[in-house]
Amino acid sequence: MNRLILRSFLFVLVLFLAGFALFLYKIPSISTKSQEETDAIIVLTGGLNRINTGFKILNSDKSQKLFISGVYNDTKLKELFVLHDNEIKSLLLGNKKIEIGKEATSTRENAIETYKWIKKNNIKTIRLVTSNYHMPRSIFEFNKLLPNVKIIPHPVFTVNFQKNNIIKHKMTLKLALKEYVKFIYISGEYYINKLKHVIF
Repeated sequence: MNRLILRSFLFVLVLFLAGFALFLYKIPSISTKSQEETDAIIVLTGGLNRINTGFKILNSDKSQKLFISGVYNDTKLKELFVLHDNEIKSLLLGNKKIEIGKEATSTRENAIETYKWIKKNNIKTIRLVTSNYHMPRSIFEFNKLLPNVKIIPHPVFTVNFQKNNIIKHKMTLKLALKEYVKFIYISGEYYINKLKHVIF
């Protein structure tokens, strides 16, 4: 009995580590090379440089619309520009459209909030901006709600996540494991629900 338990534990451990290795592989290591224009840029708040990156993409004329999801309730649009340079502030004077969403407090809610905005604005293609370690889970959540919308991942890189030095960098390992566990949960929940629909 003890041997069976040990074998089962080792099997689960190997499966977990193999899945973790695959998950790490899916985390972008380099910036996107796509120069394709999209109907909109979607920025998910919660990480360093995400909003700044979204503004810069908008300023490079890769889209005419920017939607920032997960903004704090008391935050106004103009306050998001306080820490940015004059070049970015000048976007407000042009014809480009910048909107913010204040309903989302999680990645799943980001996807729901963005889904509503996309339907309202008839968006067919988006450039998704979030931290590189957050990208696999974000793509999964967005694909569930927006299967017919083309998504171009645009990862943001920070010093807090050093994928190529994950063993020595404790913050990277912590973030990666946290994201991996969340990814297991949401994907498991999704496929279990699909199985229920098939069976029942």
